[in-house]
Amino acid sequence: MDYVEFIARITSHIPDKGQVMVRYYGLYSNAHRGKKRKAGEDIFHPLIEDHKVIDRIIRHLKLAFHAERPPPPQVVQQELLMAAEEREEYF
Repeated sequence: MDYVEFIARITSHIPDKGQVMVRYYGLYSNAHRGKKRKAGEDIFHPLIEDHKVIDRIIRHLKLAFHAERPPPPQVVQQELLMAAEEREEYF
């Protein structure tokens, strides 16, 4: 293959101006999301929020994290203050 043929093959993959190359099917398509929105259903799947279920999954996958040592007390105090400010609670 000479260089002219190589360049011709490569440039054939470059889309024309304004041409869309990515198409979404199934759950990611605009039509599906529009139908779900009109029906009043949640578009995205709900995430797992139950702490007991999360703990079971972590134990099953053996992903337990154990810190080598606890964080310094000033870091813990700072995190508590930041959390209280977010909830607009004060000590």
